[in-house]
Amino acid sequence: MLRRRVNLFLLPALMLLFAFGLQRLFELRFSHGDIYPPYSSLRADPVGSKALFESLDGLSDFDPSRHYFLNVDYGQPEETTVLILGVKPWKLRFMGSKELRSMERFMDQGGRIVIGLYPYPGRSFLDKAMAESFQKYADELEEEVRKRRNEDGKEEGEGKARKVEDAEEWSPWDEDEALENLEERLNRLKDDTDVVFASLFHRWGVNLKWEDLAVDRDSVVVPESVSRSMDAPIELPQELNWHSAGVFSFNRFEKRDWKVLYWRGEEYWQGEHPVIIERKFGKGSLIVSSDPYIFSNEALREDRQTGLLAWMFGDGTRIIFDESHFGVVTSEGVATLGRKYRLHGLMAGLLVLALLFVWKNASSLTPPLEERSLGGGAVAGRDSNLGFLSLLRRTVRPAQLLSTCIDEWLRSNPHRDKKAVELRVAASNSREHLVHRFRKLQEHLKPRR
Repeated sequence: MLRRRVNLFLLPALMLLFAFGLQRLFELRFSHGDIYPPYSSLRADPVGSKALFESLDGLSDFDPSRHYFLNVDYGQPEETTVLILGVKPWKLRFMGSKELRSMERFMDQGGRIVIGLYPYPGRSFLDKAMAESFQKYADELEEEVRKRRNEDGKEEGEGKARKVEDAEEWSPWDEDEALENLEERLNRLKDDTDVVFASLFHRWGVNLKWEDLAVDRDSVVVPESVSRSMDAPIELPQELNWHSAGVFSFNRFEKRDWKVLYWRGEEYWQGEHPVIIERKFGKGSLIVSSDPYIFSNEALREDRQTGLLAWMFGDGTRIIFDESHFGVVTSEGVATLGRKYRLHGLMAGLLVLALLFVWKNASSLTPPLEERSLGGGAVAGRDSNLGFLSLLRRTVRPAQLLSTCIDEWLRSNPHRDKKAVELRVAASNSREHLVHRFRKLQEHLKPRR
């Protein structure tokens, strides 16, 4: 019995200890943040942007938040700035038209969107990495279209993607050819769907090119200095260290809509190698940077550009860090709805009921059979004779006890001579004790041999 009680309490204790250790392990893993993509606001190492998020959270003038949903719905546009950091350039070339129109509508109504492209130092030695990144995105995009068509599996021979292992054959990587191949693949898939892809670059009249950065003897990329344009506000810093090979160019008819803020190269190259550009959309604006380094944790420690960051935020007090383009998304599940409507008490009550149900089925309220057979802990009861005597005491008075016995005896033996019995009873009617008279009656009624 003692061992069973010990096991009953030991098992829940071990389960709680295991749950605590597992939670602690996840906390240590997630606190470092390196499981998240670069420039995510959930990442705490040098290439994350968690320090910026927490710094804004500590200021009373700002209300930072994270966006985990696939839809481009950032809420009220007024005084809102959305940061989309570390986005791969390929994702901007193939965006859903609905999402693109939602972004434009958000900016037209007064919102600001800041896009920081993932920094590639140069295509000369990163062709394979860029090809693999693009190939992965192409496969994900194609799979998304297939899901919308409710197709199971992939057709053989149609729209079949190149394997990542073949990336070595793409040296140097032909970006234009890869984009044409992906567009051809998607066009074959979107015929039966309402998915329409659009290029952010083509729609807004801007292109992305690559001008390799220099490397030292140890093949380490050397950041290049970029200068402030004459069209940029005077309060911005004069120079910045740049870690990306990406530069922008404009379409002939869209060039006047863009304003260059920073550019690479000598002064006479101004406007030819822009790295930070801005465009007005209605009441709002769009800022595109080929390097999101200024938002990173490392930059806030080593090369803080407070004035540029404050200008990027503009008049916005709501700063939204978009995490959905990293694949860090959430869905409206039971847990999400419970947190949203604060159903923690209900969840705790259901958990307690579940634990009580498990405990009820794990331990029986009756002792085991072997324990009952040993008589351990048994409570002494009464036999049938004691019960009958107790019943007589409560229902028959002592003076009527003998007559009641005679009536019951005659009822069970109707052939007896009632007169003889009555005579015997009358003869025995004396002041003797009731027990003595009952014994005399028994002697009279005994069969004679």
